[in-house]
Amino acid sequence: MSKEIDYRKYAYRQIGEADFKEFRAACSSSPKELTEFLNIGQYMETYNVIDHWNLFSTILHCGEYDCYGLFEGKTLIGFATMSHSARSFGCQIVYWIRSGYHGMGLGKLFMYNLLRDSLGRKGFKFAELIIDTENIPSVKIAESLGLYRIDEWEDFEHGQGSRRSGRYRLYMAIDHLIELEAQAAGVEPIDVLRKMWVEEHLGLIQTFPMEAPKWSLDPNRLRGTLRFVNWRKDSGTGE
Repeated sequence: MSKEIDYRKYAYRQIGEADFKEFRAACSSSPKELTEFLNIGQYMETYNVIDHWNLFSTILHCGEYDCYGLFEGKTLIGFATMSHSARSFGCQIVYWIRSGYHGMGLGKLFMYNLLRDSLGRKGFKFAELIIDTENIPSVKIAESLGLYRIDEWEDFEHGQGSRRSGRYRLYMAIDHLIELEAQAAGVEPIDVLRKMWVEEHLGLIQTFPMEAPKWSLDPNRLRGTLRFVNWRKDSGTGE
């Protein structure tokens, strides 16, 4: 029987300059995980194995990404970026877990909180992950949290935990209000999103900029299957 993890000892929050020492330590101990993260493509040209500050500063201050961390005490054990998706009304999430902390359910815990932020506090209509199909842990996390498998293709592209396999899947977590609208109309949630993209292209509706955290959560935007654990309430750190 596997040992039950006490999720109350882990903290999730946005990353800032004061976290650089922990970021550097996590990078130094996780070269494989960091390389797969960088293989997404945005940061590889700025990456230098002895210049973690350049990498950290580029990600933190380029203006396109919000950065988040999962901590055990003061130790950074997970790092993620959230940016606007190429598709309007949503965001793309990319994350990695520090070496030595795999197989403990922490990737799922981290992703759960990233989805709470994106669909709840920030009000995005969807959050997407592009995952290399050979990255089995990330695939399992997406499917165990009930994300929709939207598409799959073969191409030399980059994706979450890229193994450069050339095979990728697009997963989405979708705003529960859209799911309810789709259910009432007898269509799939992705069909409602596609309709919104068409309406935006025609100028009938507008997209919105990424908002600063509001530290309040609209629970109606999260489907029940995305409620991983009520660990914040149990730990006394509820929002």
